[in-house]
This record gives sequence, C-alpha cells and structure tokens, in this order.
Amino acid sequence: MKKLILLLTLFIIIISSQSSYSKPIPPGSGAGDVPANILFLLDSSVSMNEPITMPSQSIGQASDIVELSDGSLIIATTSYGIVKVDSEDGIKDPTFAGTGGFRGSDAAVCNGKVSEIRRAEQLEISTRVQGRIGEEVIFASDNNRIVSIDKLGNCIDVIEPAAGSAWSSSVWKPEFMDIRTIAGEDHLFVTLQKSGWGLILSKNLTTGVSKNCFVS
Repeated sequence: MKKLILLLTLFIIIISSQSSYSKPIPPGSGAGDVPANILFLLDSSVSMNEPITMPSQSIGQASDIVELSDGSLIIATTSYGIVKVDSEDGIKDPTFAGTGGFRGSDAAVCNGKVSEIRRAEQLEISTRVQGRIGEEVIFASDNNRIVSIDKLGNCIDVIEPAAGSAWSSSVWKPEFMDIRTIAGEDHLFVTLQKSGWGLILSKNLTTGVSKNCFVS
C-alpha cells in the first residue's frame, strides 16, 4: 500500500512539473483569449513591378564582376561600360573613371591606343603587372579589345597581339580571358577568333612578354 501511495505521489509531481514548464498556446490559435495581431497588405497597383533603383544608379545588365581588396565591386555592364559599386550600400561610385563608368575613348589616348569599350563582357584582376607590382589592375574585354585600368578607372594600356602578327586590332575578337599565376608571375591568356581561325594570346603581365599561337 505504501508503495502504491509513493508511486501516485511521484506521478502527481511529474504531471505538475510538466504543466509548469509547458509553453502557452500562441495567440490566434483558436484556443486562447488573445486575438492574433496579423495585418495583410494588398497592392493591386503596377508600382510593385517597378525596380527600386534611381536612373542615376542603374548599371544595366551585368556580365561579370570582380572584387577589390577594399571590398568594392567592379562590374562589367552591357550599357554603362565598367562601373564601381560600394558593396556596403550598393551605390555606384560617380567619380569612377571621372564620369561614373569607364567606356574608354575612340581616340588613341591610352598609351597611344584606342581604348573604347562598347559592351564590357569579361573582367580579370592582377596585382603583379609590370611597373605596378602590388597595385590592383583590372583587365576588361569587349568584342574588339582588352583594356587594362586602375582601381580609379584610369586607362593603363590596351592589350594587342604581339608585334609582327598578321592580326590587327580591328579584326581579332576576344572570346575568353583568364589570368593565372605561374611561378610567382601573372600570365594573361586570351582566345581570339577571326573567320574560323583562332589565336591564343599569352602575355606575361609581370615581365611584359607576349606570345601568339595560331590554331585552326
């Protein structure tokens, strides 16, 4: 009998403790006396379909992106050339390249070469460029040329096939671009195309030496 009373006592204690620590029924569940505080906002206007970006901050369609050491982003766009954006607030830098976007020039003013970028497509970055070791140099391509710029948007150079090549800058079309570090030196590799023929451009960015290799 004593054993039965002890078991019943323990059972009552366990039930009581579980009730003490159980979570209350959430408001609005139908079992409580507190109404649910839920507000639905319905908007049938077309304003919800509009982009929440000011025209002055638009970057158009982005095709590639690289990150600088300070966290800012360099973006290749199809409409505004190459732009710089603050990754913290998403605001485009209006001072980049002097106008807010690098598009180059149709005059031979970048190391004596035309640097016009009409539709920026690919980006690469290197800190081992001859004469600028330790600086961040951005390489950008469109369907006509490859241009190197600094992090402020100033044009440094225009990459062309090595001297003596049968290809002129007006006919070779960059296809793919990549930068690889080999034995502590950065190498730029570019595939180019013309009328079914291919050209591989290889440039040691650290030493400045370029080579061409024709493929069919």
